[in-house]
This record gives sequence, C-alpha cells and structure tokens, in this order.
Amino acid sequence: MGFETWYIHAADYLNGSCPYCNMPVEELYPDNGHSFRMMDIWVHMVTWWCECTNPSCAGPHRFKIPQPYVLPYKKFGKDVWIFICSEWEQFKSSPREISERLLLRGVMISNDLIADILDEYRLIKDGKIDEETIRIAMKQGRVIIGFDGTPTETEGAAFWTFYDVISGRVLHAELLEHAGCEDLVRVFRLIKENVGVVIAGFLSDHQPSIVNACKEYDPTIPHQTCHYHYLENHWRFIEAKDQNLHKELRKTVNALRIGDKDDNGGALFSPGIRVEKRDFFLPLVNLLDRSVTFKGDKFEQLGGMLAFEALEKVVGQIALEMQNCDQTLRPVKQLLASHGTIVKALEKLRACHDEIKNLASVFQTIRMMLGDVEMTKQSLISRVAELYKTLWLKHKDAAHYRTLDDVKMLQPSPSLSFDSIICQWYRLWTTHQDGLFHYMDVEGMQRTNVFNEQMFSYLRRAVIKAHGIAHEAHSIYTRGSYYVKSSVRYDEIRIKNILEDYDHEKIKSSCEPLRERIQEMVATYRNSPLVMDAVYIVADKIRNKSWERNRAESM
Repeated sequence: MGFETWYIHAADYLNGSCPYCNMPVEELYPDNGHSFRMMDIWVHMVTWWCECTNPSCAGPHRFKIPQPYVLPYKKFGKDVWIFICSEWEQFKSSPREISERLLLRGVMISNDLIADILDEYRLIKDGKIDEETIRIAMKQGRVIIGFDGTPTETEGAAFWTFYDVISGRVLHAELLEHAGCEDLVRVFRLIKENVGVVIAGFLSDHQPSIVNACKEYDPTIPHQTCHYHYLENHWRFIEAKDQNLHKELRKTVNALRIGDKDDNGGALFSPGIRVEKRDFFLPLVNLLDRSVTFKGDKFEQLGGMLAFEALEKVVGQIALEMQNCDQTLRPVKQLLASHGTIVKALEKLRACHDEIKNLASVFQTIRMMLGDVEMTKQSLISRVAELYKTLWLKHKDAAHYRTLDDVKMLQPSPSLSFDSIICQWYRLWTTHQDGLFHYMDVEGMQRTNVFNEQMFSYLRRAVIKAHGIAHEAHSIYTRGSYYVKSSVRYDEIRIKNILEDYDHEKIKSSCEPLRERIQEMVATYRNSPLVMDAVYIVADKIRNKSWERNRAESM
C-alpha cells in the first residue's frame, strides 16, 4: 500500500468556471491538504482556493475547490463508504463482519464507526418519521422546525437534517442537490403531512434560500435566526487575523538556531568541547514549541493571542535568568540571540495582537448582550441596536465609508482593518436583526440550533450508561424503538424510558460538571508551559558549565 499526494485544480474539477455563475475563476493558493484512506491507498489531497472574476457573483467571492473523492473532514474515502453500505444492503452484514472484510483488504476501521456510517445511510435512505416521534409531536400539538445542511461537494448534494426544537426528535433527513426555495418548501409540507400538527416556527441560519423558503411556506410563521451562526459570522473576521498571527509566531519559533541540529559534531561551548545545541537547550525548545501550539475555543479563546502572551512570558523569564550568567559564554550568546529574535517578532506583531484583542473584546460585549435573558424584547433590541450604531458612527470614517450602502460584503481576511471589520459587523446586524429575537415570543423556541447537535452527544452518554453500547444512541434517537427492537435485544421498558422520559434540561445539567472539569483540565494544560521550569533548568546548566563537568566525568 502506498501514499500519494493528489492536486485538484479548478480546471480539473470545475472546468475553470465558478459553480455559482459559470464565469472564469482564478486560483489563489492551495490549502494544507486532507489525508484520508481509500480502499487501496492513502491519499493526501491538496485543493486550491479560488476567486470568481465576476464582481456581481451571487456566491461567495472566494471558495475552495471541493474534494471529489472524500466527504469533508472524513478519514475514509467515498469508495470505503460505498463498500460499507453495499455490504449491508446486499448481505445485511453486521458492523463487525464488515470490519473484518475491510481488514482483509488492508483497511482498518472500527465497528462503531461503521455503525455510525450505516446509521447515516439508513436515515438518508428511509427518510421517514418513526411512530414514537409522531406520538410525541401529537402530544405537543405543534413542532418548531430547526434545520441545517452539511455540504458534501460544491456541485453535489448536501445532507440536510430537520428536527423538532421542542422535543429534539429528527423529523426528516434528505440529500438535497441545491436546497433552493422549492426544495425546502416541499420538505416543510412533507413534515406537516407526516406529523399532522401545526408548524409554530423555524430555526436556522440566514441563507437567502432559507429565508425565502420560510416566507413562501407561510410568512406569518416566526423564523428565528440562529445566534450561533450569526456570531460565527462575526468571529470569522477575528479568526482570520488570529490565524495569521499564530502562523507568524510558529515560523519565528521554528527558525530559532537553538533548535537546529548540528552537522559538525556540535557547537563549540568551550575550547575543545563541542555540545549538540538542540540537546543542551531541549527543555527550552520544548517549552517554546508548546507555547505556539495552543488551539483556540470557538467564541472563547484565540490560539494566536494565547501563543503571543505565552512567548512574552517566556522571553521575560529568559532575560531575567541571563542577567546572572556570564555574558561571554557561547551558550549565553546563542540563547540571547534567540531571545532577541523572538522579541523582534513580538514587537513587529504587537499591533496585530492588540487589534485582535480589541476586536475580541467588542465581540464578547455583543455576545453577552445578545444572551441577556433578563431584559424585555424591546429593551434588548434597542440596547443592541444602540451598541451597533455607536460602533458604526465611531469607525465608518476611518474605514472610508459614508453610508451603509457603501459597505459591501467582504470575506474575512488578515488584511482587513479594525474599522472595516466593525463596519462589516454593523452590516450583518442590519440584515439579520429582524430574526434574532423571535425566541422571546414563541414558547419552546431556542436561540440556536446547535442545541440539537449537543443533545445527540448527551443522549449518546445516557444510552451508554443504560446499555453500554455507544453506536446505538444515534439510531434510538432518530429511528425510535422499532429500530432498536429489530436490531438489538434490549429490555423494552428501558428503551421506553430513554425514548419518552428523558429530560433535555436534566441531561444537559447532569453533563455540566463534566464539561466544567474538562475546561479546567484544558486550561491547566494550556497554562502549563508558563509554569514549567525549563528556563531555570537551562540557566542552571549554563551557570554550572555542565558541559565541562560532563566531560570531566566521562574521562
């Protein structure tokens, strides 16, 4: 079995044309690539980001060429998925049997992952609501439809899931080629026919096709704009600048001389004594490497900012310790040279760091204000509108805008200024504000449809506690008791308890302590480079001239 790198260009897959307007596209730069396993080979696929040459194109100005042989973020190619689904369809093979057959072909994949793939396949294939979901919907007397799509290919179908916000039950799942207004209206009517109760509201992001579909189906039904997606459109602008900052810091640390391997037997630390630099400075090299490998949390922390602040503390410790060392020693000179390189990089990037920090502060103010549940609807709308208006008036001149009509939609980029980003946020507010607060009027409506994705995880844990088999949770949740009874011999009473009696808020609250503990552990790990004694270890080795002692002991 080999490993190959494949390059997908616009001319290869899109015939050099934009999939939205069929105008020519220009290739910009490649992505980092996506590694995945096909039946006979490991592939690292590199695709290009493209830019449409049509300034009035209705699609995104910049987009990435789709990967034709694998679904986004998946570790196994489409041929593996097809093999799994075909084995089940033709022979009704169990996940264990399919796993064994794939192993004979050299593909190692777990039983649980195969079961998850089959769950998704059956859901797409059947597309029906089970009787338990209908019973729950009838008992409620209404449903609120939350929905979202997962893209597969630019020119291919996307997997759309429609669920009831009140109960969390899946109402429909389908592969839609375009997910246009007509397709979505058809699905809404199908759900209404299947459940037999009124649709009391919609919850989704603010895509034009979705907004138009909800209005066409019934303009009187409230359509709540998902707060998560709304805030994510803000966060992407900060993330683009932070990722660039993070990249520059990593480049600086990776280029330090103290981390280089010596080809000539080591650096000369004393007359006649050569020492391998990387081995000597290893604790500090590891500390610096860890300082620039932080990962951010969506809406919470930014990896570039964390790396910048970590490096600031490390270079401060180095400067403090080197004051008590003999400045004429070779290792001191080398360490101070690396210290100077980092300091120069930090000074060069300080303005970028401060800009990101200020943007994050404004973002958190907006986020906290949108999440205020104590205020009345009108008071909250007025307060948020006043905040955005104040920001707009303060920054529009610096961004060279006179009116809101001058603000055109821009893609997130590290080159955008602080003022331009604030104006982009104000534009988002003016186009989204009408749908952000319906949750305050409609009973059972949520502010975000991310809750459904969380509930899949919470229910999975509940099923693990009750039955000890993880992969059945998704099937129980989406297909009801019929699927469970037909595939697994479980106690019917316990199945009924899980399907009917579990409380969303209770499950969520029971998982809260675990979530807080995980966050605390992650924070401890992230801060660990700052409390390590790597600098002190290297400084002691220099002060004690450990390389001379080691030579004396070896003789």
